[in-house]
Amino acid sequence: TPESIRVELQKLKNSADKPARWTLYDWIKSENIPEEYWKDEYLGEILGSASYYTTVALGEEDVLRMLRPEAREKALKGFRVISDTIEDLRAKDKISDLDYRELTSSVTEMVTQASKMSVIETDHDIGEIQKNDAKEIYNGVTISSGGHSFPLRVMDWSAKGQNWMVMERAKGVIFNDLPTDTPEQITYKKEFAKSYIVFELMNILSGGKFDHDKHGAQLCVDENTGEVGIFDTGAMALKVPTVEEQRLLGNVLYGVIKNTLQKEKSLEDLGASLSSGISDKITDLHQNNIDTQYLVEVKKAILALGDFFKILDTDDMKGILSNVAVFTNLSEEIKEGVNEKMSFGEKAWLGANIATRVVDQGMCVTINRESVGVTANESVAKVDTLPDTPRKSSWLQGAFSDHDDNDGVGGKGSVRQLMQSNDNLRRKNSLLELVA
Repeated sequence: TPESIRVELQKLKNSADKPARWTLYDWIKSENIPEEYWKDEYLGEILGSASYYTTVALGEEDVLRMLRPEAREKALKGFRVISDTIEDLRAKDKISDLDYRELTSSVTEMVTQASKMSVIETDHDIGEIQKNDAKEIYNGVTISSGGHSFPLRVMDWSAKGQNWMVMERAKGVIFNDLPTDTPEQITYKKEFAKSYIVFELMNILSGGKFDHDKHGAQLCVDENTGEVGIFDTGAMALKVPTVEEQRLLGNVLYGVIKNTLQKEKSLEDLGASLSSGISDKITDLHQNNIDTQYLVEVKKAILALGDFFKILDTDDMKGILSNVAVFTNLSEEIKEGVNEKMSFGEKAWLGANIATRVVDQGMCVTINRESVGVTANESVAKVDTLPDTPRKSSWLQGAFSDHDDNDGVGGKGSVRQLMQSNDNLRRKNSLLELVA
């Protein structure tokens, strides 16, 4: 995204269409949230407002996170509109001088993945599983750089309903809002960014589950203690990638390393070319009707780290990707994907390059993990109360779910069929049927 557009859209990550606080009271009452969770607490500042959820301070220690009214229905409609646009462009591609194939292919992949995630991110039973998986990954971890240490911790939940939850409030300010008014503040923000980038890259390349949307508005840093409070874990993977998926990622890493060798670039250039290499692989696989969700999520995870990369200059970024821990933490399957195509000379070059960087720069970032015995929080109360009235836009669900084209547009595995599949899932759990 061009810088001029990206800067202006930055606030949409956590400050989109903030409702008035009296509107939140209406939401609370219409949802029939039991008074024990909010009646005697001060409903304070709106801490975040994004695509699906609005989060408001609930007293000093907790927050109330609420799904926007009609969020599910509006997402369904939005994805359907984009799907129709893609099909329209594909039809025009046959009669136009313009080439729409690259655009429609990339947008199809994004919409497919986003549509799947919209169902997951608004299901709080799934969300609790994701939150517990995130605790396994982040809790007990301390990342360090430049003399600063940052212990990580996922914010826990105390209660959840169909469209809301009560969770711990993270201390400090979100990373994107950390001050940069003095040289000391700039250094502090940079040191956290460097250590966090290394940790997330290690996590992605370990072959396990990872969060593919952990950007700078989804964690708070307490400058007094260094503690990092992590929230919004709705993009946490639900399954471990398969052996074949990890080998495909290893193939991409090999291609990037080979490109670096041929063009005699430094290892730091891997960061810029990794996303491009994944994109090329996604295009190839998509054209052969092979599932690309894993690689799409890896790409999204790397792009999400852009909030942390952008605070760093060229000198700061040196050593991040060549940090020995990033490469020694590769899963065996990803290593196999790299090694099956790498020659002996290429392996020697890579090893020597990493060793040189370690000698020259030392371990600028360290990751320490304590065994904390993380287990699921048994105290999360599930509240089954339903709203008094159905959402005003619930008719969209029926209108678009029952929509059936007679023109035969959309083939097997098309975005339209995915929309219809998600329609069925939403219809099965729709509020209207529950009320009935």
